[in-house]
Amino acid sequence: CLQEVDCPLEDLGLGEHEFDSCAAQRPGGRSDRCVIAWRRDRLEMGPGGHRVMLFDDHPPPKAFECDPKHYESGNVGLAVELRMKSDPGKRCVTVATTHLNWEPHKMDVRAWQAHIFFDMAHSLSGPRVVLCGDLNSLPGTQPHQFLAQGCGLASVYADVESNALTNSNADVCPGGFAAMIDYLWYSPKWFSIKQRLRLPDADELRSSAYGSPSAGAGGPSASEGGCCGGTSMALSSTQGGGDGSQHPPVPTLLSESWPSDHLALAAVLELTNPDVDEVDWDFNN
Repeated sequence: CLQEVDCPLEDLGLGEHEFDSCAAQRPGGRSDRCVIAWRRDRLEMGPGGHRVMLFDDHPPPKAFECDPKHYESGNVGLAVELRMKSDPGKRCVTVATTHLNWEPHKMDVRAWQAHIFFDMAHSLSGPRVVLCGDLNSLPGTQPHQFLAQGCGLASVYADVESNALTNSNADVCPGGFAAMIDYLWYSPKWFSIKQRLRLPDADELRSSAYGSPSAGAGGPSASEGGCCGGTSMALSSTQGGGDGSQHPPVPTLLSESWPSDHLALAAVLELTNPDVDEVDWDFNN
């Protein structure tokens, strides 16, 4: 699942000879799109196909008494129904990805986008949902709480979200920051986590860039997914530590070798009860 894709998939190693894919192009002449790609030899699209959501086409109802233009952002979402070719039951899973509005003062827009996007993804093939993307939302904010509490989804990185970072441009512009704003969500009734890619925290990124030792007892945790002490938000100016010391800004992730200010998230999810389906009960028989 990819966001802000503005190049051919072949350039990303996702060529048509191995992968099938679907995409949601942002409107208004924008060059980037969301993409979901899958291995052709292992997966196939289910009968539900895929759906694209242009959030600008789905403003809140008039009862909200809000300006529809406030919700226009050019953001998109994408969901596809997939199934394993080797599964004799041909049971389907919905995989969905999105890039929500980035403007700091529009948390209400992100919350609305998260609401209608989950509704679309859930309606595609039922409760087996994997949802990921750039939500531009910190842990505990409205979009995050909606997915965790309102939708019953679990975050792959829930135990480290207070320290882990997925985005950093803190040292490249005034007001730049480093934070956890990208997520990988799943339906815990249907999936369990087998493995995940470890995410760094602010002090680890500082250490890798400036050569200073990481804060926290013993530096980075040796356990998978662990994070040493640190802050999940770092402004572009130097920061004061709790002991009165000054820390340099968290370095940007964007470089010649990594063409993004976001890190990749990855996990291996196992379908834990694939033989159980929802039942439509007929109480007349």
